[in-house]
Amino acid sequence: MSDRKRPRNPYKRGNTWTFYYFVNGKKKTKGGYKTKPEAVAAKREIEAMVVRNEFVPTNAKCSDFLTIWLEDIKKPALAYHSYLTFRNCVKHMNAFFGKRKLQALDRTTVEKLYAHICSFSPSVAKNVKSCLSLALDYALEQKYVQTNIARAVELTKQPKKPKIVALTDEEIDRIIQASEGTMLYMPVVVSLALGVRKAEMWGLKFSDIDFKRKVIRIRRSLGNASLDKSSAEYELRKKNGSVSKAEIKTKTKSGFRPINMSDYVINEILAQKERIAEKKQLLGDAFHDQDFIICKKNGDPYSRDAHYNPYKRLLKKAGLPDYDWRSLRSTFASILNAGGISSIAISKAMGHATDEVTHKRYLDTTIAQTTAIDNATNYFLGFTDGTNNPGPENPDPKSNAICVG
Repeated sequence: MSDRKRPRNPYKRGNTWTFYYFVNGKKKTKGGYKTKPEAVAAKREIEAMVVRNEFVPTNAKCSDFLTIWLEDIKKPALAYHSYLTFRNCVKHMNAFFGKRKLQALDRTTVEKLYAHICSFSPSVAKNVKSCLSLALDYALEQKYVQTNIARAVELTKQPKKPKIVALTDEEIDRIIQASEGTMLYMPVVVSLALGVRKAEMWGLKFSDIDFKRKVIRIRRSLGNASLDKSSAEYELRKKNGSVSKAEIKTKTKSGFRPINMSDYVINEILAQKERIAEKKQLLGDAFHDQDFIICKKNGDPYSRDAHYNPYKRLLKKAGLPDYDWRSLRSTFASILNAGGISSIAISKAMGHATDEVTHKRYLDTTIAQTTAIDNATNYFLGFTDGTNNPGPENPDPKSNAICVG
């Protein structure tokens, strides 16, 4: 056995301190630390990251770093749909960066990345910039890079998309009439008259309604279950096609809210309840009663984007432009705004924490006052600035969510 002593770890090399560590059995060194305590702390952190499979070597490719950062560092803190967005961004970046090393990432490369993605989707480019910025924040914190290039490079300015347009009085009548007898009838009515998000709409249940007080409470969304793909529950949901039909929390804490309903909406929901009761009686045990207001013929819930193709056909049938589904939500907000309802009350009803998002993304101020009053009379009469407010039912007692009622 050799008498040669193993060098101290860390050890001084010139005027700085260096330490060694092992990754997959291979010895690596890292130096440049001014003091021994700094080197010891860095050594312990790297060794812990190696154990957790979170360590990224200094000569790692961008693709390796981004994948490890997303799956091991960022994913545990992300909601499922946010994770899917980040995963899509990482996929685009890995394809673009190829074999480029992380430490070789420069301003020119990032500029080309942004320009490339902007060429086919400015919205994806915006997400990529946010994703890369966060990833390089972590790289900077771990001293893998010297600066965060992603934040220093600006996106090429793109022409602004036209604002989402609210439907006119005539268009509301046309789309409702065209949807009668189709699977989109209740989704259209609910979206126009309650202003709920798609995922919230699919998740509405009869038990959420207080018919006496004319209030419906938004308690959940339907969406992808955030499950480990190796888990038994995931396999079961995958087998029965319910991975994207899980009951999950509302998009934000403000999304958990009560909304007052007009007599029009209540009557339509009661009629829907009768239709479902008839189907339940007809199908017997084959009907899966889960209490959903909007459901398939056998009682099962719809998936998040089940409306997409039927909605395109509905617009064509009604002779309407290619309106985004959010135009229905925008119609709800715009009509109430033009009818004199305060922006704060509208934003609360829509599940926004502030009225800034409501103004920026949903209000169409071109809606005529007379049109607003006509529509409010027919569909939205249950909404005022606070009269008969039933008060919030919220798991967070500090929440100040209110209903428009």
